[in-house]
Amino acid sequence: MFDIGWGEFVVIGVVALIVIGPKELPGMLRTVGQAVGKIRRLAGEFQGQFQEAMREAELHEARKTVEGLGGEVQSSLNAGFNPIQTIRDEFKPTTPPAGEVVVPLPSPPPEPDLTADQIQAAFAPQTADVPAEPPAAVDVAAAHAPSPEAAAPKAADGSEKGRA
Repeated sequence: MFDIGWGEFVVIGVVALIVIGPKELPGMLRTVGQAVGKIRRLAGEFQGQFQEAMREAELHEARKTVEGLGGEVQSSLNAGFNPIQTIRDEFKPTTPPAGEVVVPLPSPPPEPDLTADQIQAAFAPQTADVPAEPPAAVDVAAAHAPSPEAAAPKAADGSEKGRA
């Protein structure tokens, strides 16, 4: 805001100390600080009120625009506006003027010819090969029982103890 450097502040401080005196200087600085604070608050309030007025003006303009559009839509509906008919009219094929060459669009590739048997085979339910007889019963206890060789105690050197 002001282009005042540190040197200027020192000069102002020394002059204020000499003119006002050391006793009244702290009170004078406090009064100046309070005045600057009031000025800043007033400036902030003014800026806030200005921004609020701008928002209200923009809102008023937007409201007018929306009301105008609503009136146009209502009048077009009352006049018998048919959007489907309008779209049909826009996309009606036109006949070319005499002398112009019309190039037809290429047709899509033909689909392969399938017979009824091929279609039926493609959609027929698939069956899995299931054995006719269930597997034989397994004795679970016998399958998990230890073998006699495994039950015999073994010595540290790997030879069997107690067997003759």
